[in-house]
Amino acid sequence: MRWEVVGTTGVIAAEWTCGVILETHSLYLSMGPEQWFACDLETGEGAGFIVISDSEATPGRNAERYMQSIAYYVGAWLQGDLEMACRG
Repeated sequence: MRWEVVGTTGVIAAEWTCGVILETHSLYLSMGPEQWFACDLETGEGAGFIVISDSEATPGRNAERYMQSIAYYVGAWLQGDLEMACRG
């Protein structure tokens, strides 16, 4: 798998959610305003965009949740459980 994630500094939304769209051969994660990740499940290539917190109160926390979400949903797909994870 090969992914490219680009980031910019900014203000992180107070409520962090992850919306999932699963198509036949692709996965799209929407993680709040201006944050997303898309992956071609056949080739393993992906791209994403993340907002890096410019606040000293939450350094790295958003990036941690962002990467955990990617790992969770791609891992679920690799295990064949992604459709079930998306439903529940």
